[in-house]
Amino acid sequence: MPTEQHQLMLAFMYELLLTFIGPRGGKVLFTPLRLRPLAR
Repeated sequence: MPTEQHQLMLAFMYELLLTFIGPRGGKVLFTPLRLRPLAR
């Protein structure tokens, strides 16, 4: 399971890409990760 730190880093990178690509007419999509629970 992604930690809060991972989520914050991903959100930061998304914002950077959006700021760079958006004004150029591009599109940035935020997609979820597929997660598989660990077998115990």
